[in-house]
Amino acid sequence: MILFFQLNLTHSHDSVVTAKGHPPTNKKPTKKRIQIRRGKRASSESKSSSDEMPQDFLSTQPPELIGRVLNHLDALDLSTVSLASKYLFQLATQDFLWKQLCEIHWSDKQHQSLSLHPLVDYTRLVAQLNRSELLEILHRRFLATDDSMSEQELAIRVINTTPTGFRDVTVYTPLVCGKWQASYIAAEMDQDREWITMKELQAYDWVFREQWAYDDEDDEDEAIKVKFRADGVT
Repeated sequence: MILFFQLNLTHSHDSVVTAKGHPPTNKKPTKKRIQIRRGKRASSESKSSSDEMPQDFLSTQPPELIGRVLNHLDALDLSTVSLASKYLFQLATQDFLWKQLCEIHWSDKQHQSLSLHPLVDYTRLVAQLNRSELLEILHRRFLATDDSMSEQELAIRVINTTPTGFRDVTVYTPLVCGKWQASYIAAEMDQDREWITMKELQAYDWVFREQWAYDDEDDEDEAIKVKFRADGVT
């Protein structure tokens, strides 16, 4: 039976060879084929080395240099850059960039110094706040503070006093951004508000200007300063 198998295999081989028109041969792979195989191996090695290269040019640059470039962008462009990659997100959300934008954008505010916005839920960011920032947030929420309170107690109070339930008041809840970017966004959301809270009404001195028109006199503006109190007396 072994002999029959060998004969059958030889016969099959002969038929294939006859169809091709040349006698069978047991030659080794030619040099050309070997070169092709080596070329494939070389191309695969170059492909693997290219995969190890950085995906973008910016990732190889020092963060200080990129920070100086980002320093010239406005809020919209800076937010767009932060979506490009994880590396750029870390650089474009730095507090010093957004604090500078807040300072520029709020430069016309006459009765409010540069400070973090009170209409932010600081639950995720409270670990980034120092004592003076905690006190300023509570002050802007019109809440009394005690100098004897520890920083941990101030942090808990900032979280527990997040403004809620006020008409037309929207509180911004940050998920991934920093404290100054959150303040910038909260201010942008709050700028179109048409209603104020009772605390806000009582906290400031209001100036009313009335215009009196006479036929024989020029129009004059008369300023009246009013302070609203909790008991309803002005």
